[in-house]
Amino acid sequence: MLDDGEKKLHLIKSRLNQEQVEDDVCRQNYGDKKWARPLSSSFNRKFRADMYRCFSLVREAKTSDRTARDKLNENQEKLEALSRDKASLDHELPELQQNNFSCKEEIACVSSLFSHLERHVQEKHHVLYDFRHSYNNFDALPELLSGKNAGAVFTDTAFETEKQSLCDEFERRISSICKLERYMLQEIVKANARFEAKKEISHVLRERQTFLQYLNDGADVFEQLHSHVEEKKVLR
Repeated sequence: MLDDGEKKLHLIKSRLNQEQVEDDVCRQNYGDKKWARPLSSSFNRKFRADMYRCFSLVREAKTSDRTARDKLNENQEKLEALSRDKASLDHELPELQQNNFSCKEEIACVSSLFSHLERHVQEKHHVLYDFRHSYNNFDALPELLSGKNAGAVFTDTAFETEKQSLCDEFERRISSICKLERYMLQEIVKANARFEAKKEISHVLRERQTFLQYLNDGADVFEQLHSHVEEKKVLR
């Protein structure tokens, strides 16, 4: 229909141009006195303005048609999804397994456990530092001269015994901290497992949101196509 209209406009334009040429020829041959009719260019000015306005409307309509056709082709699947019944869409919509999808609690728990573990690690480093300092600067003489070892003979064996006692004390402290570290690591593994499980549920939520956005995009395209149709009605 638009092509037919455009052809008619071109025909009208051709006839107006032909009429103007004939008017100019007659005016040149007979002169203004004998050919006293109004100038064709002036007389047809309003007709030409209407013609060019119609040309513009046709171009706009054809552009609108191309836009609508492209949108229709590009979004065919979305528009088909909108035509499906609710039961069919509900069946495809990813199912949520629980109402609370926030991972804040799980993240906070894992973070707290890591903080506790870090404190234990730092404490162990401090104990190891103290042990190295105490071992390198070990002085058993005060202990050997005290009443605690009054009956002992000051020999290398007694010295090594006191030194081993120092090592045993630090070993107990390190062992206690390592035990706490192992416990914290086990708790972190458990907490992280809970976080991963919750995150999977959140992934389902994201899939639902993506699907709903897909339908919403289809609705937007439908409204745009409807707008194109209404514009065509105005142009007609």
